[in-house]
Amino acid sequence: MRRATRGTPRKVHGAAADGLSRATAAMALVEEAKALYASAGTDTTLIEETHAIVARKCRELAVAHGGVYIKAAQLVASLPSGTVVPAVFVNEFAPLTDRVPPAPFDDVLDTLVAEHGLAALERLGRIDPHPVAAGSLAQVHRSGGSGRPTFAIKVQRPNVRADVEADLETFRALCQFVQPGGYDLTWLVDDLDARLRSELDFRVEAQNAEEAAAALATTCSSTMARIPAVQREFTTARTVVTRFESELTRLEAVASGDRAHLGQSIATVFAQLTLRFGLCHGDPHSGNVYGVGRTVVILDHGLYHHPDPSTTLALSRLILACATPWPSTRVVTTLAETFVGPGDVAGLFPLLLSPAFAAGTGASVTDLRAAAFGVLPEGVTLEVIWSALSTMRARRGGCVLGVMQSLGYVRKLLDTTGTSERVWVLALATSATQAVAEAEGRTATQGELWLAQCRVELLFLLLWVVAAMLHCCAVLQAAAARLVGRSG
Repeated sequence: MRRATRGTPRKVHGAAADGLSRATAAMALVEEAKALYASAGTDTTLIEETHAIVARKCRELAVAHGGVYIKAAQLVASLPSGTVVPAVFVNEFAPLTDRVPPAPFDDVLDTLVAEHGLAALERLGRIDPHPVAAGSLAQVHRSGGSGRPTFAIKVQRPNVRADVEADLETFRALCQFVQPGGYDLTWLVDDLDARLRSELDFRVEAQNAEEAAAALATTCSSTMARIPAVQREFTTARTVVTRFESELTRLEAVASGDRAHLGQSIATVFAQLTLRFGLCHGDPHSGNVYGVGRTVVILDHGLYHHPDPSTTLALSRLILACATPWPSTRVVTTLAETFVGPGDVAGLFPLLLSPAFAAGTGASVTDLRAAAFGVLPEGVTLEVIWSALSTMRARRGGCVLGVMQSLGYVRKLLDTTGTSERVWVLALATSATQAVAEAEGRTATQGELWLAQCRVELLFLLLWVVAAMLHCCAVLQAAAARLVGRSG
């Protein structure tokens, strides 16, 4: 859940912003954007300026319309900057992951009374009218005080259910009207539809939180990570109440001495939940993952992806095939093809898990140097990425796409804490080793875990050597060029 902005609350939804008017405004912006890009032509500078203008207008539209529009903007903000969409869009939409205008408190009270009645609300104590967090679909208020326990009350925004239905139809129409590069985007709206229907039932969120907390209890200590306890008596389709977590610190503001520990914990927790338990948090961005000292606190469990055991096992085997200094390109390709089908796209899929897996894709030495710095090879284009995503969904369904998006969120969290790619790959390899063993009905031995970690260390040593050699070659070539120039 995202931290709320201060100031006068704005009512995002209402008669003045019904589905038709929102659709009209969205279509008008599409037409305006098309005209701006047509005017820019092929001029690189004008195209960049147009990107900035359109990104700003899209953000303003999302804030004005709320709900699905903000969800879509948050989805764009989670994408790798400069790959699927221009970097300016990712940067422009980033504030919407944690700074969303809240709904009026009167609307919040109306929902709480309708769901629980006045007598039940009195047991929660005084409710602070200023939300501590506000998201695209709901906001959170603090209650308690005067010796009572402190709770976090999450309340669904008014009219959001009706707005979602209307706005999804608008998005479907837009996707049929606008097909960048000839790609049909309708299936993205279908996936968004399924996610939103799950998120709009807060009883599902309560169940997700309890299942994730139970899983974490078996794999790590409460000092590593925790999930606020759900108060079931106050859980309905439109409200959910948990214990309030005080002293939450955004990851970028965490003390430098705690960042390394938090980064390690984030990598471990999300790799374990996804690969071992099939519980993949759908929104693990900086508005939902905080630090309390050296403990990771995970909020907002409304959206979870639940990959089936065969998918998590296939993903674990692919990770182990890649997380080694001597990967078999044939084995890696075969495993990747179970997700994206045969062809060149199979070489991209492991890179979406980590650029360090480039060695298993038959990558060039230059690509390996890129992997050493944690970036994708230069040859990875929008067309290649889109083909991979489309094929993946056709073969494995939308859940795998959700998992890959979630893991992308996690890598952004690790970037925020300054955590290296090596730590992330170590967490993946350790969790994958345990997942494979458990699929075979046994527990991974310490020897197996140690061997997996050694392979990862050797992989990154190899990548470092390749990067160092290429750097030395570049330096020598530059020196030779200077000598030739002087002699000439």
